[in-house]
Amino acid sequence: MKHCYIYLDDKLKEVEVSFQNLLRPGVLWYDGVFETMRAYGGEIYALDLHVDRLKIGLKHFHITANISRKKIAQKIEKILRVYKCKNARIRVAIWRDDQRIRQCIVCVPIKNSMLHKQSKGYVLGLSPFKISTSRNTNIKALKYNPFYFAREYARQKDFDEVVLMNNNKKVVEGSHTNIFMVKNSRLITPPLKDGALNGITRHSVLRLAKSMHIACQVKSITPKMLKSADEIFVTNSIIELMPVVSFEQRKISQGNPGETTLALLTAYKQQITADQIK
Repeated sequence: MKHCYIYLDDKLKEVEVSFQNLLRPGVLWYDGVFETMRAYGGEIYALDLHVDRLKIGLKHFHITANISRKKIAQKIEKILRVYKCKNARIRVAIWRDDQRIRQCIVCVPIKNSMLHKQSKGYVLGLSPFKISTSRNTNIKALKYNPFYFAREYARQKDFDEVVLMNNNKKVVEGSHTNIFMVKNSRLITPPLKDGALNGITRHSVLRLAKSMHIACQVKSITPKMLKSADEIFVTNSIIELMPVVSFEQRKISQGNPGETTLALLTAYKQQITADQIK
């Protein structure tokens, strides 16, 4: 039986993987928030930004929790030492269970298969589940229903990822990613007002694109626009920038990662390396 290590309520515990799965967003059905981040070489990338967003979410739910960058980093580093691992995906969750405030930190070593996936690209589909434009785009809530169901739908249909629309039939984001498309050398991503998460990697990509003199536009996207896109990629803290080579059975960029996508991916990795040196 497989086991893993997690921090649960300030205690390092060895638990069954099946128990860890009960702590996933969409399964853990309480008022609360979570953040997903990544460790490179033992360093947690953009930890300050993730902690800031956690605090915004906790304030939204009127949850008082004693969290700090230092305490979270120490717990993550302890789990990484147990795994003898320096590269991992990390999830921090904080929630209210009746009147008790609970916390959990899960770390999973990053596999080399993700690098292979970046060179190959994602197969993307369209989810039948929709999200509200009224959601708070600055928090990641544990009550994650449309996204959880969309992710399950992607697994059933053998998609790597699916995108969700809002009630106005605008594409908003993926089940766990932000989405970008390139058309006529212009980078386009949905606006927050459509319901898109104010993603940390999304923000980094927009900043990098401007520094690279890539024309950027934040505007609503439709499925029809995605089908005619020159390039598509999705982003989050774990997968970084992931090329999309197919959308709804239609090849994108002739079924290969696009030139602009790869240039931004290279720049993003260089930024991570530079930030680690500082």
